[in-house]
Amino acid sequence: MDSVTSVSQLLCLVRNLQCLPPAGVSHTSLAHWILWFLWKARNLLVFDNRSGSEADSLSKAILAAKEWQSAQAVTKVPPPLPLPADPTTETFTTVLPLPKVSPPLPRTEALIPIPLTKVLPLLPRTEVHTNVPHAEEVFCFTDAAWIASSSSCGMGWIFKTHDQRVIHRGSSTRLHTPSALAAEALSLREALSAASRMDFNSIKVLSDSKVLISLLTTETTTNELQGILHDIALLRRSFISCSFHFIPRKLNFLADVLAKSALAPLNSPV
Repeated sequence: MDSVTSVSQLLCLVRNLQCLPPAGVSHTSLAHWILWFLWKARNLLVFDNRSGSEADSLSKAILAAKEWQSAQAVTKVPPPLPLPADPTTETFTTVLPLPKVSPPLPRTEALIPIPLTKVLPLLPRTEVHTNVPHAEEVFCFTDAAWIASSSSCGMGWIFKTHDQRVIHRGSSTRLHTPSALAAEALSLREALSAASRMDFNSIKVLSDSKVLISLLTTETTTNELQGILHDIALLRRSFISCSFHFIPRKLNFLADVLAKSALAPLNSPV
């Protein structure tokens, strides 16, 4: 270890290290999981001012490695079994086994964002949807309403088909939102998350925030939105086709109504 002078050398070195019993991790490198949870602990300290112990990070790393290891175990397909003989030809028909499909990574680890902004509390969400056409392209309208004095925001999104039929609408609220642009990005992220849960294949996302759409289409980022844009980039991979488009505010009034309606209770005097 004395010869290690860079992070890349360290990663190459620990790749071949074996985890000894009784940890129970034998099919993956535990060292990479430890480094990952040390990085998460670092972010928690820097951005949330919350510290954790080394033992806690190690326990989480071992648990995550075991979960990943278990998810990789593919169930063995039994050998082909002959069907009863054909009474006319006295031949047998063989049932071919289904192809093996490797399971995806555990969902808890598949979409872990790098926290570059303070974690924002999420208030109750409201969603209403009808029959979902999984195969056809869906238009997603999203908007946000933000109050500077309280730093709270309301988010709204609505899904439509080509024939303008509304198939889903939802809204949510957040406290301590740093800016109107952050609110727009959070709303778009919530909309993509809802679309991912509904297993859409193709989606066009429409927003009246020209700055946000420009960031997404040019794949650039800002310090304020880096964590949120990272989440959006990951969610985008859930779809066969996903694109972002700017629309005028007057064409986005339904999502605007949902966002303002969600925000109204937070702005009412107690």
